[in-house]
Amino acid sequence: MKKLFLAALVALGVAEAQVSVPITVSKWQLWNRAVNRLPVYSVTGGGIGFDFEVSAQPDPNAGPTWDGYFITPVKNVPLLGSGSEVVVTFQINASSTGVQWNFKSDSFNGGTAPANFHVYVQKSSGHCVGKSPFSLCYPPQLRWWSNPVNFTLIDTGGVVELHVPLTPENWSETDGIQATDPIFYPYWVETMGDPEWVGITFGGGSFFGHGVNVTLQPGVEVPSFTLLGWETR
Repeated sequence: MKKLFLAALVALGVAEAQVSVPITVSKWQLWNRAVNRLPVYSVTGGGIGFDFEVSAQPDPNAGPTWDGYFITPVKNVPLLGSGSEVVVTFQINASSTGVQWNFKSDSFNGGTAPANFHVYVQKSSGHCVGKSPFSLCYPPQLRWWSNPVNFTLIDTGGVVELHVPLTPENWSETDGIQATDPIFYPYWVETMGDPEWVGITFGGGSFFGHGVNVTLQPGVEVPSFTLLGWETR
């Protein structure tokens, strides 16, 4: 297995049991920018997966459907103290040619970061009951992404791992403020100590979770994503 690793050690008090989130179709949800659920399937040999949405036109005219949030609800799974890092185990199958990864779901997305995914952790807010998991109803300081750690979308050539240390310098909230900020650090601790959603989000350019899709040359197979693990170690 290939390993994508960013090393870090952190003392987090009394150690809790490591977290291993169940990877089942019934638990995980794939959402697009239109707040619609997209299909997820079981993968022969283990894990769950989905096929990336296909756009007839490439950026800047791509759309209308985008793979955005791939997440699962959790309860009573504190991440802090359960390990020194979050590890996502996955595989991307994609042709090395004939695939354009699109990420400009917003006309104002002027960033240049290629299509990618970030690890995501969210704590819900009581007044947002019934809202989609990524509704603007949720306070920005209770939604955290791995940053700078991310993975650029390419064929992985097999199963790989993405490692994100559970330290504040490796996470930022909705508006890009790092958890090292003394005002935001307590919110990061609160979220990591009692998350209600975990997973990954897809994006590119200036945004971590505004979605991706692909434009394909004739005869090119639709790329797919397989998730095999989301855990702490």
